[in-house]
Amino acid sequence: MSDKSDLKAELERKKQRLAQIREEKKRKEEERKKKEADLQQKKEPAQEDSDLDRKRRETEALLQSIGISPEPPLVPTPMSPSSKSVSTPSDAGSQDSGDLGPIGR
Repeated sequence: MSDKSDLKAELERKKQRLAQIREEKKRKEEERKKKEADLQQKKEPAQEDSDLDRKRRETEALLQSIGISPEPPLVPTPMSPSSKSVSTPSDAGSQDSGDLGPIGR
């Protein structure tokens, strides 16, 4: 009889353990769903980006209405120091080659 009661007790322990495992699995699933919901809420700030785009368009329209072009010019303005320094050596190089021409004759 003791063997039978031992088996029943072991079966009860296993049932309790199985119930604990199921509860933990259920709890983890709920946490996972909560995290997914939080991630979706974090994706909603993307709508704020569209709000930013809307504000940008409104600003551009306002600037255009007063005659200011909101877009940068298509051709970049040349930088004076770099363009002078770049053109000067090429001019000097062509002058030097011109000087060497008569010497070589």
